[in-house]
Amino acid sequence: MIKELKVYFVVETDAATKTDDAYYTWILKNFYPEITSAKGLNGIRLSFDFIHMNGKMNYRSRKIDEKIKSFKRMRKENIYFVFCFDLDSTSNQDKNFLKNVDAFCRERDYFLIMSYREIESVLKVKHKTLSKSDRVKEFNRKQPKKDTINVRDLRVKISDLGKIDGESNICLVIDELCKKAS
Repeated sequence: MIKELKVYFVVETDAATKTDDAYYTWILKNFYPEITSAKGLNGIRLSFDFIHMNGKMNYRSRKIDEKIKSFKRMRKENIYFVFCFDLDSTSNQDKNFLKNVDAFCRERDYFLIMSYREIESVLKVKHKTLSKSDRVKEFNRKQPKKDTINVRDLRVKISDLGKIDGESNICLVIDELCKKAS
């Protein structure tokens, strides 16, 4: 019997462009191929979907809260919410934002993924000059090679983020989700 975890990634992007969807899907499919497959791994299968915030400052919005509540009503167990943010800099303003988001997620038993500078730098994607809608097309056309990404850079504790561009705690969070299920 496979235990299915349903994970909703609550991402900064909007529903029209879905840039973060493409990036997080790529990471999951490339670094966790077994657990995201139909067969699962060790009796666990992770299925995922996205909730779009339309900007990072909307994480506390009523609209996002209502979406989460509706998903919780549909599924009572093995459902998790992961808020995903880019830590644009190490300024006091961004550090305060991180502190507030961390407290928000802890209070609600949500998970938190932070990427230093942006998720694109984690994947070594350089297409800042493109429009948001063209970024997904370009990413799908020219995806990164898995071996160009140092998996250690995806296992950085939030408290240590901000030292090297392209760091994230995404793998730590996915590992923690899998441990909860087993």
